[in-house]
Amino acid sequence: MEDRIEINGVWYVREKQDKTPDDMLDDSPTGYHGLVIENEDVHFELSILMNDDYKTLNYKMGPALVVTFKDGERKNWIEEYWDNPSFLVDVFYDPKLALEETPRFEPKDLLMLKSILGRGIESGWFQEYE
Repeated sequence: MEDRIEINGVWYVREKQDKTPDDMLDDSPTGYHGLVIENEDVHFELSILMNDDYKTLNYKMGPALVVTFKDGERKNWIEEYWDNPSFLVDVFYDPKLALEETPRFEPKDLLMLKSILGRGIESGWFQEYE
């Protein structure tokens, strides 16, 4: 007899799963290209994912930015993740928008932020969002 269950007068047959949850995990690494700039107070890392061929960039996903504020010891550092490419392009053209997101920025930090975003724009990473 098949494994069956009745729900609201309708009979269902249990389907056999071909894969276990462990089999469904994607164990292939994700490739990316990245840019880093930092000083003693802040660390910026701009990265963009690669396609599965590990040769071409995934422009549709767009780049993401990780900002790390280095407050004293490493365990006290604060990381922020910005993954909206359209916003990052807007920040490049008006870095003061970053202050609205994170008032912790110093003027020198905004120059570094503009520099790393500019390099990403020059490299074509934001081509879907400009």
